[in-house]
Amino acid sequence: MMHSAPRKLRLTFFSFGILEQGGGFENYLLSTARGLAERYRDVAVSVNTMDPATVEKLQRLLSIYFMRRQDPRGIYRETYESVCARLGPEVSYHRSTTLRELTARLKDSDVIYAKNEVLELAVLQHIGIKQLPPVIVGVHTPIYYPHASSLSAHLHNVLYSGPVYRRLLQGTRSVEVNTADDLRLVQSRLRGVRAAVVRQAIALPELDMPPAEPGILRLLFVGRLTEQKGVDLLLAVARALAREHPGAYELRIAGSGDPAIMQQVQQLAGRNDAVAYLGHVPNEHIAEHYQWADATLIPSRFETLNKVAIETAAAGKVAVAADIPGPRAIIQHGVTGFLVPRHEAAFMACLARLITLKRDSPAALQTIGRAAYQRVREQFDPAAALAELYNDITATAGAV
Repeated sequence: MMHSAPRKLRLTFFSFGILEQGGGFENYLLSTARGLAERYRDVAVSVNTMDPATVEKLQRLLSIYFMRRQDPRGIYRETYESVCARLGPEVSYHRSTTLRELTARLKDSDVIYAKNEVLELAVLQHIGIKQLPPVIVGVHTPIYYPHASSLSAHLHNVLYSGPVYRRLLQGTRSVEVNTADDLRLVQSRLRGVRAAVVRQAIALPELDMPPAEPGILRLLFVGRLTEQKGVDLLLAVARALAREHPGAYELRIAGSGDPAIMQQVQQLAGRNDAVAYLGHVPNEHIAEHYQWADATLIPSRFETLNKVAIETAAAGKVAVAADIPGPRAIIQHGVTGFLVPRHEAAFMACLARLITLKRDSPAALQTIGRAAYQRVREQFDPAAALAELYNDITATAGAV
């Protein structure tokens, strides 16, 4: 008597925006979806988004919300082919052209993992949470922005901490966060929501670090050129470096984003030979810039985790970051990197120290980088982190 194979648990990751955007959340989906599919053969994994034309329309609408033009070309930082290659053959990638098509794909699941943004939650509520499989909400956009200076950031804080957002979460099964800081935020601002910390799974290659040599300090900034990433502070620090330490550093800036901010970065690079603006660098080429650098700059106003701090550690390099949630969960100040107050003088004091170390004791910089690598390797061990997510998914499916 022949027995059919047991049916796999069907997990759907849902994001309105396409994976070709190439940001931190998109990279999380790419690595996590593939990791689950390869490690747990009893799970069928798919990623479902809307189609590029719909996402382009959304980008134009967001220009109203953010009160500045959003360039639709920014959603194509990666190619469709590179995204599919990174997902691997075990993961399906669907870009729905209609809400009806998306609804059908979501209903053909056992568990849905959705991004925590208002748009995704509003779509799920419009479809009808009660008509869908259980929904896990992953916090990849902060629910509260500290250091918020723009009107859109203030609106975000009001929206994501108030009754509208709590209503959008109604009917979802649980909220997953990446850090203890985010867990405290959710528990204090969204009372009654079931939340837990589930680590991200990050596989690190073996660390290849040639012997250190003295020289000028090589600095790198990687990220979207937006208010959130603190580009205003980055520019202030770059100008201060030119005044106080000419000839002692080089700075590469990689990223795209707000057109007005991109223009400011281009102007800075045009006036300062020590600064190079690289524009957007595809994910498959960014590793060579981490290898070039001695340290990265992370002047962000707010984060959930922080991809750059992790990638810096993966390369065995030193991160100098604002002391905010996200980097704070990754960096041990003075041991695996540096956490400093979010202002120019604090960054400059730390960079002056690193300039001296690179000139007089470059091996000391490498010691910090090695410690950063080891900490991240243990903290985001793929086997343990994917097991946490798998257990949450199977428990959610079993509770139905």
